[in-house]
Amino acid sequence: MVGVVISDKGTVLKTTDSGETWVSFNIEEDPFLSNVSIVNENLIFTCGHNGIYKTIDGGETWSKVSTLWTEWIQFTNDEIGYTIDTGDLFKTYDGGETWEEINNIVATPQFIDENTGFFYADGLYKTFNGGYNFERLGYGEGWDFSSMFVVNENTTWGILNVLLDEDGSSRGIVKVHLLTDGTYNEDMWYDGDEETHMLSIHFANETGYIVGVKDGNKIIWKNSNGINTMNTDEPTIINEIKIYPNPASKEINISFERPYSGTISIVDSTGKQIYRQEVTDKSKVSFNVENIAKGVYFLTTENHRHKFSQKIIIN
Repeated sequence: MVGVVISDKGTVLKTTDSGETWVSFNIEEDPFLSNVSIVNENLIFTCGHNGIYKTIDGGETWSKVSTLWTEWIQFTNDEIGYTIDTGDLFKTYDGGETWEEINNIVATPQFIDENTGFFYADGLYKTFNGGYNFERLGYGEGWDFSSMFVVNENTTWGILNVLLDEDGSSRGIVKVHLLTDGTYNEDMWYDGDEETHMLSIHFANETGYIVGVKDGNKIIWKNSNGINTMNTDEPTIINEIKIYPNPASKEINISFERPYSGTISIVDSTGKQIYRQEVTDKSKVSFNVENIAKGVYFLTTENHRHKFSQKIIIN
Protein backbone atom coordinates (compact mmCIF):
# COMPACT_ATOMS: atom_id res chain seq x y z
CA MET A 1 0.00 0.00 0.00
CA VAL A 2 1.31 3.44 -0.99
CA GLY A 3 1.39 6.22 1.59
CA VAL A 4 2.80 9.74 1.61
CA VAL A 5 3.59 12.08 4.50
CA ILE A 6 4.59 15.73 4.12
CA SER A 7 6.20 18.06 6.66
CA ASP A 8 6.57 21.80 7.20
CA LYS A 9 10.26 21.41 6.34
CA GLY A 10 9.67 20.81 2.62
CA THR A 11 10.14 17.06 3.03
CA VAL A 12 8.00 14.35 1.41
CA LEU A 13 8.15 10.80 2.80
CA LYS A 14 6.78 7.92 0.70
CA THR A 15 6.16 4.26 1.48
CA THR A 16 5.16 1.49 -0.93
CA ASP A 17 4.97 -1.30 1.67
CA SER A 18 2.33 0.03 4.11
CA GLY A 19 4.84 1.94 6.22
CA GLU A 20 7.55 -0.69 6.70
CA THR A 21 10.12 1.46 4.85
CA TRP A 22 10.13 5.11 3.78
CA VAL A 23 11.94 7.10 1.08
CA SER A 24 12.56 10.82 1.58
CA PHE A 25 12.28 13.55 -1.07
CA ASN A 26 12.79 17.30 -0.69
CA ILE A 27 11.05 20.19 -2.40
CA GLU A 28 13.66 22.85 -1.81
CA GLU A 29 11.58 25.67 -3.29
CA ASP A 30 8.90 25.35 -0.61
CA PRO A 31 9.85 24.59 3.01
CA PHE A 32 6.21 24.85 4.20
CA LEU A 33 4.21 21.98 2.70
CA SER A 34 0.72 21.56 4.12
CA ASN A 35 -1.24 18.87 2.23
CA VAL A 36 -0.85 16.03 -0.27
CA SER A 37 -3.06 14.16 -2.75
CA ILE A 38 -2.09 10.74 -4.14
CA VAL A 39 -3.60 9.79 -7.50
CA ASN A 40 -1.46 6.69 -7.93
CA GLU A 41 2.00 5.42 -7.02
CA ASN A 42 3.68 7.78 -9.50
CA LEU A 43 1.31 10.78 -9.72
CA ILE A 44 1.30 12.83 -6.52
CA PHE A 45 0.38 16.46 -5.83
CA THR A 46 1.36 18.56 -2.83
CA CYS A 47 0.86 22.19 -1.88
CA GLY A 48 2.35 24.82 0.38
CA HIS A 49 3.08 28.49 0.87
CA ASN A 50 4.79 28.88 -2.49
CA GLY A 51 2.44 26.95 -4.74
CA ILE A 52 1.26 23.56 -5.96
CA TYR A 53 3.73 20.84 -6.97
CA LYS A 54 3.40 17.68 -9.03
CA THR A 55 5.46 14.54 -9.54
CA ILE A 56 4.86 11.94 -12.25
CA ASP A 57 7.73 9.63 -11.25
CA GLY A 58 6.79 8.78 -7.69
CA GLY A 59 8.61 11.71 -6.10
CA GLU A 60 12.00 11.59 -7.79
CA THR A 61 11.40 14.96 -9.48
CA TRP A 62 8.87 17.70 -8.78
CA SER A 63 7.53 20.53 -10.93
CA LYS A 64 5.63 23.62 -9.83
CA VAL A 65 2.27 23.78 -11.60
CA SER A 66 0.66 26.76 -9.85
CA THR A 67 1.52 29.72 -7.64
CA LEU A 68 -1.74 29.49 -5.65
CA TRP A 69 -1.09 29.74 -1.90
CA THR A 70 -3.09 26.93 -0.38
CA GLU A 71 -3.19 24.54 2.57
CA TRP A 72 -5.40 21.83 1.03
CA ILE A 73 -5.52 19.96 -2.26
CA GLN A 74 -7.38 16.94 -3.65
CA PHE A 75 -7.33 15.26 -7.05
CA THR A 76 -10.07 12.79 -7.99
CA ASN A 77 -8.15 11.60 -11.07
CA ASP A 78 -5.07 12.63 -13.06
CA GLU A 79 -6.79 15.69 -14.56
CA ILE A 80 -9.46 16.96 -12.15
CA GLY A 81 -8.45 18.50 -8.84
CA TYR A 82 -9.56 20.99 -6.21
CA THR A 83 -7.85 23.46 -3.92
CA ILE A 84 -8.81 26.35 -1.64
CA ASP A 85 -7.16 29.77 -1.57
CA THR A 86 -8.43 32.13 1.19
CA GLY A 87 -11.91 30.60 1.19
CA ASP A 88 -12.28 30.38 -2.59
CA LEU A 89 -12.67 26.91 -4.14
CA PHE A 90 -10.63 26.39 -7.31
CA LYS A 91 -10.88 23.53 -9.81
CA THR A 92 -8.54 22.26 -12.49
CA TYR A 93 -9.36 20.12 -15.52
CA ASP A 94 -5.81 19.79 -16.83
CA GLY A 95 -3.76 18.27 -14.04
CA GLY A 96 -3.12 21.52 -12.21
CA GLU A 97 -1.77 23.61 -15.09
CA THR A 98 -4.70 26.06 -14.94
CA TRP A 99 -7.24 26.71 -12.17
CA GLU A 100 -10.77 28.15 -12.25
CA GLU A 101 -12.39 29.79 -9.23
CA ILE A 102 -15.79 28.08 -8.92
CA ASN A 103 -17.19 28.82 -5.45
CA ASN A 104 -16.70 30.42 -2.05
CA ILE A 105 -17.10 27.97 0.83
CA VAL A 106 -16.65 28.16 4.59
CA ALA A 107 -15.04 24.75 5.23
CA THR A 108 -12.67 22.30 3.56
CA PRO A 109 -14.55 19.79 1.36
CA GLN A 110 -13.82 16.22 0.39
CA PHE A 111 -14.77 14.76 -2.98
CA ILE A 112 -15.45 11.08 -3.67
CA ASP A 113 -15.49 11.59 -7.46
CA GLU A 114 -15.37 14.47 -9.90
CA ASN A 115 -19.03 15.37 -9.26
CA THR A 116 -19.82 14.45 -5.64
CA GLY A 117 -18.35 16.12 -2.59
CA PHE A 118 -19.19 17.22 0.95
CA PHE A 119 -18.21 19.71 3.62
CA TYR A 120 -19.46 20.27 7.15
CA ALA A 121 -20.10 23.66 8.75
CA ASP A 122 -22.94 23.70 11.30
CA GLY A 123 -24.48 20.95 9.18
CA LEU A 124 -23.65 18.83 6.15
CA TYR A 125 -23.42 20.24 2.62
CA LYS A 126 -23.26 18.21 -0.60
CA THR A 127 -22.40 19.04 -4.20
CA PHE A 128 -23.71 17.04 -7.16
CA ASN A 129 -22.01 19.11 -9.86
CA GLY A 130 -18.34 19.13 -9.01
CA GLY A 131 -18.29 21.95 -6.48
CA TYR A 132 -20.12 24.65 -8.43
CA ASN A 133 -23.06 24.47 -6.01
CA PHE A 134 -23.44 22.96 -2.53
CA GLU A 135 -26.83 22.02 -1.06
CA ARG A 136 -27.36 22.12 2.68
CA LEU A 137 -28.74 18.77 3.85
CA GLY A 138 -29.37 19.66 7.49
CA TYR A 139 -28.30 21.62 10.54
CA GLY A 140 -25.83 20.78 13.29
CA GLU A 141 -25.40 22.26 16.74
CA GLY A 142 -23.11 25.15 15.76
CA TRP A 143 -19.91 23.14 15.41
CA ASP A 144 -17.57 22.42 12.52
CA PHE A 145 -15.20 19.55 11.75
CA SER A 146 -11.47 20.01 12.30
CA SER A 147 -10.93 16.88 10.19
CA MET A 148 -13.35 15.07 7.89
CA PHE A 149 -13.33 11.86 5.89
CA VAL A 150 -16.03 10.73 3.46
CA VAL A 151 -16.13 6.93 3.37
CA ASN A 152 -18.74 6.82 0.61
CA GLU A 153 -21.82 8.71 -0.53
CA ASN A 154 -23.75 7.48 2.52
CA THR A 155 -21.23 7.77 5.35
CA THR A 156 -19.07 10.64 6.59
CA TRP A 157 -16.91 10.89 9.71
CA GLY A 158 -15.58 14.02 11.38
CA ILE A 159 -13.71 15.28 14.43
CA LEU A 160 -15.43 18.18 16.18
CA ASN A 161 -13.58 21.46 15.82
CA VAL A 162 -15.34 23.09 18.79
CA LEU A 163 -15.22 20.82 21.80
CA LEU A 164 -18.16 20.66 24.19
CA ASP A 165 -16.21 21.97 27.20
CA GLU A 166 -14.28 24.49 25.06
CA ASP A 167 -10.84 23.66 26.48
CA GLY A 168 -9.22 23.93 23.05
CA SER A 169 -8.82 20.22 22.33
CA SER A 170 -10.80 17.96 19.97
CA ARG A 171 -12.08 14.64 21.19
CA GLY A 172 -15.62 14.44 19.86
CA ILE A 173 -16.30 12.22 16.85
CA VAL A 174 -19.37 12.44 14.61
CA LYS A 175 -20.60 9.80 12.18
CA VAL A 176 -23.08 11.09 9.59
CA HIS A 177 -25.50 8.67 7.88
CA LEU A 178 -27.16 9.98 4.72
CA LEU A 179 -30.80 8.91 4.35
CA THR A 180 -32.79 8.07 1.23
CA ASP A 181 -34.75 11.34 1.47
CA GLY A 182 -31.55 13.39 1.11
CA THR A 183 -31.24 14.34 4.79
CA TYR A 184 -29.09 12.60 7.40
CA ASN A 185 -28.76 11.25 10.93
CA GLU A 186 -25.78 11.87 13.18
CA ASP A 187 -24.14 9.85 15.95
CA MET A 188 -21.67 11.59 18.23
CA TRP A 189 -19.17 10.06 20.66
CA TYR A 190 -17.32 12.21 23.16
CA ASP A 191 -14.30 11.34 25.29
CA GLY A 192 -14.36 13.27 28.58
CA ASP A 193 -10.62 12.85 29.17
CA GLU A 194 -9.08 16.35 29.06
CA GLU A 195 -5.72 14.86 28.07
CA THR A 196 -7.13 13.54 24.77
CA HIS A 197 -6.66 15.59 21.60
CA MET A 198 -7.60 14.16 18.18
CA LEU A 199 -6.08 15.74 15.09
CA SER A 200 -6.96 13.86 11.90
CA ILE A 201 -9.25 11.04 10.75
CA HIS A 202 -8.90 8.69 7.78
CA PHE A 203 -10.52 5.45 6.62
CA ALA A 204 -8.97 2.73 4.48
CA ASN A 205 -11.80 0.48 3.30
CA GLU A 206 -13.83 -0.26 6.46
CA THR A 207 -10.99 0.44 8.90
CA GLY A 208 -10.64 3.93 10.33
CA TYR A 209 -7.75 5.67 12.04
CA ILE A 210 -7.41 8.82 14.12
CA VAL A 211 -4.05 10.34 14.97
CA GLY A 212 -3.60 12.56 17.99
CA VAL A 213 -2.24 12.95 21.49
CA LYS A 214 -3.30 11.36 24.77
CA ASP A 215 -1.64 12.00 28.14
CA GLY A 216 1.18 13.81 26.33
CA ASN A 217 1.95 10.84 24.07
CA LYS A 218 1.37 10.50 20.33
CA ILE A 219 -1.30 7.90 19.65
CA ILE A 220 -3.33 6.28 16.85
CA TRP A 221 -6.91 5.12 17.46
CA LYS A 222 -8.22 2.34 15.22
CA ASN A 223 -11.79 1.45 14.33
CA SER A 224 -12.45 -1.83 12.55
CA ASN A 225 -16.22 -2.10 12.98
CA GLY A 226 -17.43 1.30 11.75
CA ILE A 227 -19.47 1.83 14.90
CA ASN A 228 -17.67 3.37 17.86
CA THR A 229 -14.22 4.88 17.49
CA MET A 230 -14.14 5.93 21.14
CA ASN A 231 -14.38 2.31 22.37
CA THR A 232 -16.71 3.47 25.14
CA ASP A 233 -18.72 0.86 27.03
CA GLU A 234 -21.87 2.92 26.56
CA PRO A 235 -23.75 1.45 23.56
CA THR A 236 -24.74 3.53 20.57
CA ILE A 237 -28.39 4.53 20.33
CA ILE A 238 -28.59 4.59 16.54
CA ASN A 239 -31.70 2.68 15.36
CA GLU A 240 -32.95 2.50 18.98
CA ILE A 241 -34.94 5.72 18.71
CA LYS A 242 -38.34 5.77 17.02
CA ILE A 243 -40.04 9.03 16.02
CA TYR A 244 -43.71 8.74 15.01
CA PRO A 245 -45.94 9.65 13.37
CA ASN A 246 -43.89 11.34 10.69
CA PRO A 247 -45.38 13.35 9.05
CA ALA A 248 -47.35 14.60 12.07
CA SER A 249 -50.16 17.09 12.51
CA LYS A 250 -51.12 16.90 16.20
CA GLU A 251 -48.52 15.05 18.24
CA ILE A 252 -45.05 13.57 17.89
CA ASN A 253 -43.85 10.62 19.96
CA ILE A 254 -40.26 9.62 20.63
CA SER A 255 -39.64 6.17 22.08
CA PHE A 256 -36.31 4.87 23.37
CA GLU A 257 -35.33 1.23 23.63
CA ARG A 258 -33.90 1.96 27.07
CA PRO A 259 -34.35 4.97 29.41
CA TYR A 260 -32.84 8.12 27.95
CA SER A 261 -31.48 11.25 29.62
CA GLY A 262 -30.55 14.31 27.60
CA THR A 263 -32.10 17.04 25.47
CA ILE A 264 -34.67 17.00 22.69
CA SER A 265 -34.70 19.95 20.29
CA ILE A 266 -36.29 20.96 17.00
CA VAL A 267 -34.90 23.49 14.51
CA ASP A 268 -36.54 24.80 11.36
CA SER A 269 -35.05 24.89 7.86
CA THR A 270 -33.13 28.10 8.69
CA GLY A 271 -31.51 26.58 11.78
CA LYS A 272 -33.69 28.49 14.26
CA GLN A 273 -34.52 26.46 17.38
CA ILE A 274 -38.26 26.32 18.02
CA TYR A 275 -38.43 23.65 20.73
CA ARG A 276 -36.15 22.31 23.44
CA GLN A 277 -36.80 19.94 26.35
CA GLU A 278 -34.63 18.28 29.00
CA VAL A 279 -35.60 14.71 29.85
CA THR A 280 -34.33 12.29 32.52
CA ASP A 281 -34.66 8.50 32.37
CA LYS A 282 -37.52 8.56 29.89
CA SER A 283 -38.56 5.63 27.69
CA LYS A 284 -41.09 7.73 25.78
CA VAL A 285 -41.65 11.45 25.24
CA SER A 286 -44.67 13.05 23.53
CA PHE A 287 -45.34 16.68 22.68
CA ASN A 288 -47.98 18.66 20.80
CA VAL A 289 -47.11 20.20 17.41
CA GLU A 290 -50.47 21.75 16.52
CA ASN A 291 -49.09 25.26 17.13
CA ILE A 292 -45.99 24.71 14.97
CA ALA A 293 -46.22 25.97 11.39
CA LYS A 294 -46.38 23.39 8.64
CA GLY A 295 -43.03 22.55 7.13
CA VAL A 296 -39.80 20.56 7.35
CA TYR A 297 -37.88 20.47 10.64
CA PHE A 298 -34.97 18.60 12.21
CA LEU A 299 -35.50 16.82 15.54
CA THR A 300 -32.38 16.04 17.59
CA THR A 301 -31.83 14.00 20.75
CA GLU A 302 -28.47 14.57 22.43
CA ASN A 303 -26.64 13.69 25.63
CA HIS A 304 -23.01 13.80 26.75
CA ARG A 305 -21.94 11.01 24.39
CA HIS A 306 -24.50 10.52 21.64
CA LYS A 307 -26.46 12.61 19.19
CA PHE A 308 -29.24 11.50 16.86
CA SER A 309 -30.92 13.82 14.35
CA GLN A 310 -33.77 13.15 11.92
CA LYS A 311 -35.91 15.17 9.52
CA ILE A 312 -39.58 15.49 10.52
CA ILE A 313 -42.53 16.93 8.61
CA ILE A 314 -45.39 18.80 10.23
CA ASN A 315 -48.54 19.12 8.12
